[in-house]
Amino acid sequence: MEPAELPVQELQFWRQRIRDAIQQHMSVPQSIPLDAHVELEVSLLSNGLAGDITTRRASGFPDLDAALRRAVLEATPLPLPSQPQAYARLRRFSVLYEVRSGVRVVDAPAPSPQTPRSESFACRAPDAAKAPDCASGGSRADLLTCFAQAVRARTLGVAAACGADVYPLEARRNAWEGTVQIEIGFESAGRLSVVSVAESSGHEVLDQRAVDLVRESIVPPPPELLASAFMVQVPVVFRMQEAQPDAAPAATPPAAAPKPSAKPKGGKAKKPAKKPKKSTARKRRV
Repeated sequence: MEPAELPVQELQFWRQRIRDAIQQHMSVPQSIPLDAHVELEVSLLSNGLAGDITTRRASGFPDLDAALRRAVLEATPLPLPSQPQAYARLRRFSVLYEVRSGVRVVDAPAPSPQTPRSESFACRAPDAAKAPDCASGGSRADLLTCFAQAVRARTLGVAAACGADVYPLEARRNAWEGTVQIEIGFESAGRLSVVSVAESSGHEVLDQRAVDLVRESIVPPPPELLASAFMVQVPVVFRMQEAQPDAAPAATPPAAAPKPSAKPKGGKAKKPAKKPKKSTARKRRV
């Protein structure tokens, strides 16, 4: 069902309020050129929190893209009308930022019927999610790291259970790879507020699969974290040679495994010593 139409003036009023809320949190590095621009697509929950944030058009400058995403998140909950039909009209929109003109809020483009839709994520984790066993009395940073590690462990478990099917078929056919930074946010009451793409892989099908995978892998946060709202990020790495994504929390990147080598340290491998050849000359008689 299409959302009911709003009077143009009312629609512009709420768009301006959303725009102003985002603009006041926008801070751009001075090194960004004046012609740079970025576009995000935002879906809001009925309470004004971000249900999903997707990069529709990257600027080519990661600092600018991250600044706009951060501004949207810091501005939430965004102002929304209380009427259901008005919310339905405004819940999904595009945020454009141009260095020269600032933030603009416009309608999100309708999905094209010619665009192939990725297959649904039908795999589910076999066991119930459990709260991570985090040491009590640690710092908040320690608890956030512990929670991120718990989500990472469950994400790996879900990926292993799903096997090769966790890697989207379209991405496998085109040999697409990449890393997706997934942001997980909780309200102070313990309610999950957002699971969204914080940094795109450059391929929408991989981004959406990473969101689905992490959403399926959420575990209850430690009770000590629920005193206030919080967010963590978990990267999901898609590599063709592994046929499934690997995930690790941003706070604890995995160390690279040393490559096996047949060469000794400090130079080339020594060749085995040659055996002396037997002389074929006849002995001279005296």
